[in-house]
Amino acid sequence: MTADSHPENTRDGERDLRDVARDSKRGAATPQELFDAFIAARLYWPAPQKRGVPVIRLGEDLVAPLFSSDEELIKFVGRGKWLSATGLEVLTIVPAGVTIGLDLGSEHRLQLDPAAARVEYDLVLRQRGGATSNGGAGGAEREE
Repeated sequence: MTADSHPENTRDGERDLRDVARDSKRGAATPQELFDAFIAARLYWPAPQKRGVPVIRLGEDLVAPLFSSDEELIKFVGRGKWLSATGLEVLTIVPAGVTIGLDLGSEHRLQLDPAAARVEYDLVLRQRGGATSNGGAGGAEREE
């Protein structure tokens, strides 16, 4: 799947998150490129019973499973209700101490620590005139 088939996952001139994640695993993308692609991307997750993102235990880690497309989500968990938000919005709702598991069922899967992005995130929000990481985020809900 390419950015052309999912234009909602890129903005003008920006690379698709899946492509940047693949490059990052090979050492061909910088942390800044990964951060930029992440905050711009639309992310998807299974709708939890409570507000927010679901959290699962992988070994000793608490992980929020997020997906770069609805196809990646369906491949991993099957069809059902799901939510979506931009990566920038997601940073406001992932609980402290929880890592992000991006596209867990794929070859480009990554575990990302949102705490490492919070300072950069606050700078982005200030540049856009928004609240800092203490603010909340919305999300779109949909059922497949």
